[in-house]
Amino acid sequence: MGELKNKIMNYNMMINQLIVSHHIPSDIAQVAFECDRVHFVPIKYRDKSAYQDRLLHFNKYDFILAPSTQLLLIHKCDIKDNDSVLEIGCSSGYATVVMSKLGANILALEKNYKLVSITEENLSRFEIDNSVVIEMLYKDGYAKNAPYNIILINGAIHEVPQVFIDQLAVGGRLVTLIKNENFTYGLKITKTSLTQFSEEKFYNVSAELFNL
Repeated sequence: MGELKNKIMNYNMMINQLIVSHHIPSDIAQVAFECDRVHFVPIKYRDKSAYQDRLLHFNKYDFILAPSTQLLLIHKCDIKDNDSVLEIGCSSGYATVVMSKLGANILALEKNYKLVSITEENLSRFEIDNSVVIEMLYKDGYAKNAPYNIILINGAIHEVPQVFIDQLAVGGRLVTLIKNENFTYGLKITKTSLTQFSEEKFYNVSAELFNL
């Protein structure tokens, strides 16, 4: 029991450090406190690793982002009440739950059926009723429910596919990670009109290449 309390205390300390180092707002930090990461990480890591700031693998291809990177991506989404969100690659549903608790309505896509099941369990565990997860490939997005206020891609890609840009509403934000030969950085694209966009790059992020 004492060991678990220490792990949770260390996790809370890490979140507090993220507030300072990554300027994570207090509302996002509070939700992160409430969403115990142990429910989202692979079973083999449900010890102290669940409370560390590191990316963890479910298998060769699927992973959950480090908390610092995931919460920074969520912060850059600039979530407002009732925003419609298309989440690409929800993994075990950590970002899905956090964003839902912040007031967004999430349509999460996940191609691994096992992770879809874990996400569904977590949506139920945290009593989330404003979000759903669908098992499907990512490359075409989900045009049926477009346009979206936010599109979040939970992994590093080489470039943003036009199909995702097309599914953003005017004023909408797309947030992802871009990986080139030398380093990985965060990218926020804001659709300022039907044909114009603004870009913001941000750093201190880490991820592996995401297969769209």
